[in-house]
Amino acid sequence: MSKKYLVGGMPKWDVVYRSEHMPNIVNPYWRPFKLNLEKLCNCNLRKELKITLWDYESKRKPRLIGELPVSIDILRENVTIGGNANRERALSFRDKVGDADEEEVGLLVVIKADITV
Repeated sequence: MSKKYLVGGMPKWDVVYRSEHMPNIVNPYWRPFKLNLEKLCNCNLRKELKITLWDYESKRKPRLIGELPVSIDILRENVTIGGNANRERALSFRDKVGDADEEEVGLLVVIKADITV
């Protein structure tokens, strides 16, 4: 997960979380994790974040599969009702984000998105 910041007026992304690697699994289930809300988005639940999905193969460079522009509010609004098999509220990873020919390349099913103080 990355957050956006500006350098000389140009947007850059800062990695704030990297999940564990899930080798050879088509539909991975990642372990739950916690992030500091102030460091992640300065407590702005609508701040633009980006989740990127990568394919790692042992003999090649990592390959970007897709991106998901998101905010904490969007994650919280799209928590699944029926568990990880329910795709009704799934968020879509896209390749070539912003291009006319972008395509869906995967789904993110949010099982839990709580804010604790």
